[in-house]
Amino acid sequence: IQEVLIDTFGCDRVDFEGKTYTENTILEDTFISIHGCDSLHRQVNIIVEHFNLELTSSFDSAYQGETIVLTTTANVPYDIYAWGPASWFSDQSAFVQYWKAQQSGVISVHGESRAGCPDSAEVYLDVLPFNSGIFIPNAFSPNGDGLNDYFGPAFWVTRGYTINAFRIFNRYGQIVYQSASAEDKGWDGRFKGKDCDIGTYFYQVDVDFLNGINTTVRGDLSLVR
Repeated sequence: IQEVLIDTFGCDRVDFEGKTYTENTILEDTFISIHGCDSLHRQVNIIVEHFNLELTSSFDSAYQGETIVLTTTANVPYDIYAWGPASWFSDQSAFVQYWKAQQSGVISVHGESRAGCPDSAEVYLDVLPFNSGIFIPNAFSPNGDGLNDYFGPAFWVTRGYTINAFRIFNRYGQIVYQSASAEDKGWDGRFKGKDCDIGTYFYQVDVDFLNGINTTVRGDLSLVR
């Protein structure tokens, strides 16, 4: 008996002998000679690759000037050959891009699996104007009622700034609270575990913004209960 092995490959589909296959399939046939004997055994390996290229961004929307990470992934080994708009990306074959947001638009990426199957993906990024403004209230009431229980700076943007220092002083110049973390809720009106007296206190906030602006704000606040 003669053995014949055939491999046929396709991207997403394979058409073979009048039928369409969308998944890997093995076909086996035995042909009989005119004398009634088995003379040929044929095995056909149908290989179908479903290449799926995906693109994700570190944020769905970005502030102007903010660096956004664009990451490609896929279900099989692959290469990247184009990003769009092309003028936004100097490295057209990068798997990951660090894009400095300037304007809203659709970002696309085109790739090919190592087996030669193409695919593309895209994301839309909404780029918002960056506002380096700071709002600081002039009073708060840390009485545990859930309203105005913490004192701290508020920003027009949710990202893109670094608090270098945030300090609260009493009338004697003593620091009763300090932080350099944007994750802190703020001052809760306590010092060394005890409630501070009602009255006037003083604050200082030093902030760096992603647009290069450094802002230092000083003022006074009233603690009421």
